[in-house]
Amino acid sequence: LIYFTDQYYNTSPYNYEFNWIAQSKPRGVGFYYLDHLTHNVFRGNMDKWFKFYGDLFNFREIRFFDIQGKFTGLFSRALTSPCGRIRIPINEDRGETGQIVAYLKKYKGEGIQHIAVGSNDIYHSTDTIAANGIAYMPPPPDAYYDLSHDRVVGHQEPIDRMKRHGILIDGEGVVDGGETKILLQIFSKTVVGPIFFEFIQRKGDDGFGEGNFKALFESIEREQIENGEIQAAE
Repeated sequence: LIYFTDQYYNTSPYNYEFNWIAQSKPRGVGFYYLDHLTHNVFRGNMDKWFKFYGDLFNFREIRFFDIQGKFTGLFSRALTSPCGRIRIPINEDRGETGQIVAYLKKYKGEGIQHIAVGSNDIYHSTDTIAANGIAYMPPPPDAYYDLSHDRVVGHQEPIDRMKRHGILIDGEGVVDGGETKILLQIFSKTVVGPIFFEFIQRKGDDGFGEGNFKALFESIEREQIENGEIQAAE
């Protein structure tokens, strides 16, 4: 990024359009790495982008998802880099009026749907950014948490803390004599145009929260219906 400025005082070009901040290195809230990002594409372009990432960066497919919400659906093809540290799911709408189509229209083209960042303490991180003004997707119903021990066996996550903002849980749970495979995640409402953020904590699970896809998809769908971006089927 090159920033051009054509007017400044004698001391520094930054004096004209920039303001000094009191704390140049603000304290973080616990997020320390980029976990993954998703790429929304037009119908029929998934193979083209898969070839792009494969040919240029040697990415490979690790999972394929067919997700159906109450009114719309999508296909998702999850890719990973050779080192396994960079992951990019490619999303394509199943129809002509779904949430990916609405995103592409609002975004005015293909692009990033959401960015996932990782934390070592998702409860502290989400409390802090909520206090700073971040709003989250609508939480799942109480039944989701009531059944969480059936889905994620042996987990000891604090249900009251999860319910506070709507943190989701996925994974195999506690397996093989004590090994933990749990993923915690929560999603913001849209922040930059149609782009939103995912906040995630991995406890031995390297998935994408497959068990939560439907809950997430329907939350996004509900927000888009409320915003008038898509219509609910009769």
